Amino acid sequence: MLRDAFRIHENIKDKETRERRVALLHKRLKAIYEETYTDPDCHRLAKRLRRHKDELFTFLEIEGVDWHNNEAERALRPMVVARKNSYGSRTIEGARDRAVLMSVSDSARKRGEGYTDFARNYLSSRAIASNSKC
Repeated sequence: MLRDAFRIHENIKDKETRERRVALLHKRLKAIYEETYTDPDCHRLAKRLRRHKDELFTFLEIEGVDWHNNEAERALRPMVVARKNSYGSRTIEGARDRAVLMSVSDSARKRGEGYTDFARNYLSSRAIASNSKC
């Protein structure tokens, strides 16, 4: 099924054909998770497939969504290296603060903005929003 999904992703650009094929994949998936299983591992997998059925083929249904999470993995890599080089954060708060700062830094990079400009604009917009509530 996954191989078929990759083929659809790579080869079928016509919207109607693509939607028809994706509907068939969902039908096949439904047959798997609605089956009654006696093996606990199969039952657990079917339950997980049912729970995530609407998320499994997002890359076929929304333009620009990759079928893999390599970008997310690459985004985490600098933080993992920094944590390793600094021997980790000493507190939960420190780990949270580092995660927030890395997230802001990554967002700025993706938008093509400098970190300080991005942070300044964000903080200014938050200050304006909070002042307008007074």
